[in-house]
Amino acid sequence: MGITRPTGEQLRFRSATTGDHILDTYMENSEKGSRTLPDLMDDLFDSSGVFRSANFEFRFDTTTDKIQFRAGNFANSNTGWTDITTFFNITGAFNASTTYNNFDLLTLTNKDVYIVHGLSSGTTFADEAAVIASANTDKLVDVSEARDWASKTDGQVVSTDYSSKAYAVGGTGIDTTTGSAKDWAIKTSSTVGNTGEYSAKYWATSTAVTTVSSGIANINTVAAAIANVNTTATNISNVNTVAGISADVTSVANIDGNVSTVAGISANTTTVAGIAANVTTVAGIHANVTTVAGIASNVTTV
Repeated sequence: MGITRPTGEQLRFRSATTGDHILDTYMENSEKGSRTLPDLMDDLFDSSGVFRSANFEFRFDTTTDKIQFRAGNFANSNTGWTDITTFFNITGAFNASTTYNNFDLLTLTNKDVYIVHGLSSGTTFADEAAVIASANTDKLVDVSEARDWASKTDGQVVSTDYSSKAYAVGGTGIDTTTGSAKDWAIKTSSTVGNTGEYSAKYWATSTAVTTVSSGIANINTVAAAIANVNTTATNISNVNTVAGISADVTSVANIDGNVSTVAGISANTTTVAGIAANVTTVAGIHANVTTVAGIASNVTTV
């Protein structure tokens, strides 16, 4: 028994979204160029049905400062790219006469950096306040904390520590604690901070220091003669008394055999000068007089 087979042109199907279609026409329209629908599908999915992400590439063009993309396979790395948008166009310091576009970066006077976005066309801003208030700008770089760490002198930075400027030249919280570098260098009115220590300038210029400084010549003279002073001190330790002069008076030692004290001579001899008229030398007395006591019976006074 024969079977009637309808052709594609005779078959129609109804799409819930696009209406009625002739099957042949619909399928042919799905083919692109000389490629079949399954061939086109293979470009999008691998044999497991997983989407081929390598078909899509993105890059940043450093020449135009734009983000670009391409989809598919290309003969070389520089063909097939399409611009998406400008990306981070650095415009420098804000200028009220400049027309800004999406992804433009502008810097305010306080060095905060803003990015422009969401514009349908280029725009200008009347002043920095307008930039800050605009719905088409966002602060991208906030340097306020860095600024505080560099120069804040009225207290701690975010309640953790003090700025470099406060440690260098002083500020609230530094002057009354460890003291600033400036105070350690030149403060002379009192001690530095709460340390009880004085500055380098104080030690260099205080009264005690200047007194020593003005007398440095005398100090150097004493220092140069210290060897002689030490020698004299050593000799003094060997001469404790007048006692101990010998019979020939060659040394101070051994007088004490006949003369107990110098005071004992004073009864008959008023001065040493009084002896000088009749006695030329001490050695001349020695031959006939054994002791000083032997002179006493015949000599009333010198």
